Amino acid sequence: MPDLDVNTIVNVAKREVSQELRVMGVAVITAVARATSRVAAGFVARFMDTTMQARDEQPVIDVPIAHYSAGGYGVFMDPALGDPIVLVAGDAASRPFFETGESFTPQIAQPHSFANSLAFLGGRVSSSVPGQATAPPNGPGEFTCGANDGSATLIARGRGLTSPLEQGTVIIATTTHLPPAFSLLLGGPAALLGVARNTDPVAPTSAMVAYLSAVAAAANIIAPGSVSPGVLAAVLLQVGAISGASLKVSVE
Repeated sequence: MPDLDVNTIVNVAKREVSQELRVMGVAVITAVARATSRVAAGFVARFMDTTMQARDEQPVIDVPIAHYSAGGYGVFMDPALGDPIVLVAGDAASRPFFETGESFTPQIAQPHSFANSLAFLGGRVSSSVPGQATAPPNGPGEFTCGANDGSATLIARGRGLTSPLEQGTVIIATTTHLPPAFSLLLGGPAALLGVARNTDPVAPTSAMVAYLSAVAAAANIIAPGSVSPGVLAAVLLQVGAISGASLKVSVE
C-alpha cells in the first residue's frame, strides 16, 4: 500500500468541500412570481467538477427576493425575465419565513446549497474591452433611481460630488408627454391640474371679463374709440403674467 501524502489528502478534501459547499452564484431570471416576490433562475456559469468535467448547474425555483426594505420604507420593482441576480446559498431554507414572517423549524436536515438560496436583484452587464463598455445610467458623481433609459428618473447631486461648484440638487427627469397627459404627477396618479410657472399667462375670471367689458363700454361712451375691440379682446384673453415664483424649485 503506497504511503499517503498529507497534502494530497488535504487537497482532495478541499475539492470535495468546494463541490458540496455552495456559497454564491450569478444567475439570470427565467420565471417570476410577482405576488410572492419569488423567482426561478438559471446559472450563467457551468459547474466544473473535480474531474474537470463541466455540466450545467441545476436551476433553482421559488427563490425569495431580498428586496431593499426596512423600518417601513422600501424600494420595490418588478424583476423581468433575463435580469441578472446574485444567489446566496443558505444553511437552511428561508422560504418558510418569507411565507409567514415567523421563525420555523426545518422538517429535515438541509445542506448549505442553492436549494436554500436567497436572490439579490441587480448587476449591470458592460464589457471591459476598451471602447466597448456600456455607459452607466447615472452621470459621474450622481445618484440615480428610476428607469435605466432616463424616461422617469430621480437624480440627486450631492454638494461637491458632481463638481466643486455643486451645492446640492434633486432633479426629477421625465419624458415630455403630449397634453393633456402629464409626465410628473404630484399627490397621486389621478392628478389632473397643471402647475403654474413664472411668466405663465393669467386669464381673467368671468367676473373680471364682465367688469372690464363694462369699463371699456363706459370709456367708449365718454371717448368713442378709446378702447378698440382688439385691445379689449387682448385684455380679456390675458390680464397679466405670473411674476413671482419660488427661488428654490424650478420647472421646465
